[in-house]
Amino acid sequence: MGLAKEWGIKQFIFASSSSVYGVNPPMCSRREGNCVLLPISPYAATKVAGDLPGHVYTHVWGIRILALRLFTVYGPRQRPGLAIHKSTA
Repeated sequence: MGLAKEWGIKQFIFASSSSVYGVNPPMCSRREGNCVLLPISPYAATKVAGDLPGHVYTHVWGIRILALRLFTVYGPRQRPGLAIHKSTA
């Protein structure tokens, strides 16, 4: 994000995770503005920590930060307990 500011970039996309919602009710993800993120894993906590500078950059320097809350992503280090992993393994 620092380079985005330095290079004059007006919009930045951050790959976050649905894990940031943690113990929140399901409706939290639909109304993010009314939600306190309560992560319950170190991974989720790092994603919340990555979101916070985005909030600052938006309000201080006007850079639009889009945090994509990815759900069930497929890949080589995916959690083995997820349905997509079980159905493709």
